[in-house]
Amino acid sequence: MRSKLHASTQALILAALVSAVLPGCNRETSDDAIRNGQAALLAGDYPQAVKHLSRAAKLNPENAIVLYNLGMAQLMTADYKAAARSFDASDRWDVDGNTEALEGLALARREAGDYEGAISAFERAFAKVSRKPHLVAGMAVCEMEQGNMEYAKRILEDALITDPNDPVALFNLAALMQKPHFNDPQTAAAHYVRFLMHTPADKHAAEREKALARLKEINASRSPDLQLEIDDKIMEARSAARPADALLAAAQAVKLDESNPDAFWLFQQSLLKAGKSREAGLALARFRIVFPDDPRGLGR
Repeated sequence: MRSKLHASTQALILAALVSAVLPGCNRETSDDAIRNGQAALLAGDYPQAVKHLSRAAKLNPENAIVLYNLGMAQLMTADYKAAARSFDASDRWDVDGNTEALEGLALARREAGDYEGAISAFERAFAKVSRKPHLVAGMAVCEMEQGNMEYAKRILEDALITDPNDPVALFNLAALMQKPHFNDPQTAAAHYVRFLMHTPADKHAAEREKALARLKEINASRSPDLQLEIDDKIMEARSAARPADALLAAAQAVKLDESNPDAFWLFQQSLLKAGKSREAGLALARFRIVFPDDPRGLGR
């Protein structure tokens, strides 16, 4: 995913950074530079953040968090080479075994078109920690952008074996399945739905918006043959004499294409009629997340 300033980044930005104040200095002190740089970074004033954090880094050349924040500010101003240098230095001075600086380094190099360097940064991260799914997914994006689609798919699927609900892997696998190389919108829809369901509402906001928009696109562009198949299952569910049979047909309709709100609403209603109130409540919550603009999910 291309989002550069996410929640984990903000946690680092907000970390307390206490440095000695230079006595008798009329220029911006170390503490002032850090404080002003953090404030500008969080406010989205990236040029000012670079200005203040550059001074902070000069006064604190071994402070990993200052260097990391400077790298983020440089990244957001598209100064990718400078950002890479700051992230690299941040990692060298890190003593806690964190991988955030290496993730920033990989992103800076990727944005600069240096895929070999980006993959090298991920490999350095793997030397510190296990192959965390979001790191593996980041490497897969590098492969995807180089046109290595099958390899990228395999990497993302491997990441989801480790953590089936990793949001980075889910979103990128969904996006990959929409590429012309695969052209599998229904599988993409299933991954977008899982991404939305397993990502907290306050995380990956830009990607959540994209996932919702792409689900609408998939629903609107469904092939006539698939739509007919879904309609048949919906009709079967509505005409079934037994609630269990209706529920089975509705579940099959949802499975055909998870971007279809009509099928999923029928599934939720079928759960209620089958006396499965707990499952129906969970299905309603899911409906509201995946189809937030559908009035059927409101006020219930």
